[in-house]
Amino acid sequence: MRWAELTADLARKEMTPSDVIDLLLVTPAGERDVVDARVLYSSLSQKECTWTGRNIKSDFDVDHIIPFSLWHNNDLWNLVPVLPSVNNQKRDRLPSRDLLSDRKECLIHYWEALRERYRLRFDREACSIMGFVKTPDNWHTLLFNIIAEAIEITAIQRGCERWPL
Repeated sequence: MRWAELTADLARKEMTPSDVIDLLLVTPAGERDVVDARVLYSSLSQKECTWTGRNIKSDFDVDHIIPFSLWHNNDLWNLVPVLPSVNNQKRDRLPSRDLLSDRKECLIHYWEALRERYRLRFDREACSIMGFVKTPDNWHTLLFNIIAEAIEITAIQRGCERWPL
């Protein structure tokens, strides 16, 4: 309870202690689930590989930005379209800081599309990782920065390989 109260205080009362406890009790996903993201990406008339910028003509994979093997996280913000060959190269590696920075606009474009289609789910999942109860106006920048930081922390804590090498 003290931890939840401290966290709520640090969040400047943007969340209550009970919100913190609810977040701590969420059970991570047991298996990969990319169905909703795949449905949205399949409906887009044009799409580019998130990591290379190359045009995706037909076949594509849905990649976990932070690999499922590391976080067991199927949140929409973590799911992006990529060419199958690129997904095979990246595998269970984290994107490099430079790559993430270079592809920021593409990531935000896909996040906006996901949020437009699945607003309630996207906002709940994004707010969860950002530590907010309500989606702030500048969610794009906040979400990107938090994901970038989470990738760096995960790389350090787990000693993960980065991609591209």
